Amino acid sequence: ATADATEDEPPPMTTGAEAVMATEENAVQQPDGTPNPSFLEDIKKKYQYHPPAPRPRPTSEHCEGGSPDFVGFFNLSAVFERSRENEDKLMYQRFFKNRRPLVNEGIVMEIGAFNGIRESNSRFFEECLGWDSVLIEANPKVYKTLVKQRPNSHRLNFAPSCNETEELANKTIEFHVSAFTNAAQADILPPHPVKGTVTVPCGRLTPVLQQLIPNRTIHFFSLDVEGAEPLILQNLDLHQIRIEILMIENSNNYCQAECPSRDEFRRIMDSYGYTRDSNYIRHSDVFLHPSLS
Repeated sequence: ATADATEDEPPPMTTGAEAVMATEENAVQQPDGTPNPSFLEDIKKKYQYHPPAPRPRPTSEHCEGGSPDFVGFFNLSAVFERSRENEDKLMYQRFFKNRRPLVNEGIVMEIGAFNGIRESNSRFFEECLGWDSVLIEANPKVYKTLVKQRPNSHRLNFAPSCNETEELANKTIEFHVSAFTNAAQADILPPHPVKGTVTVPCGRLTPVLQQLIPNRTIHFFSLDVEGAEPLILQNLDLHQIRIEILMIENSNNYCQAECPSRDEFRRIMDSYGYTRDSNYIRHSDVFLHPSLS
């Protein structure tokens, strides 16, 4: 995946006491099931969280009158305006086209969301199907653009690859600055020239999802983080967060014939009982929740 990853400069990162993540007490939801205000303030400071703005349905002119085939949207430029390898179209046609009750009720999550448009695997589901979306992009140099281009999403700027102890210690992660849409963590050897590193806050994904989309199913999760997939899955409790379908990149410049990270994320998904399909989406594994297999 290639793109210019040098966007606006990142906002200053909160440090010290202000950056300490929510405790278990303020992570508890309100009695009416809405997110705890203290928790939201914490992730706004530490993860530059932006809540979704109210939206029309559909939100893209390319979707109007397009159901069920959405020819207008899928004729948009691959790479520049939607999925690079037709992942959005293939996933929709195989798993969601005939599930009409999911229109306006589904949830899509994309980690490695880049600027929200280029190579986006989530844009179609939000803009054409009216799904809620959770977008996470670790690279602060493109996150500002993501915030502007996907205003109707939950947007967060952090690396969801740390455990609770690391999170409370305000651990940060160094990321390569490169011409790749999903530049890898600096402790992962780059196969191409890089332009230095940027510092990114690190934390757990499970409590964030429990607050932002409480008691709801994530219907499609796209994970593309150039070798850090096992770290994210190790810190995501799939017993507490129900995800129907995960698509995880299994081949890139960091992961080729020999790929320990691929072996490890497959082992993790197998431990949760997910069924793997490695032949449907190019360069990706698709995992189905046990209830779907």
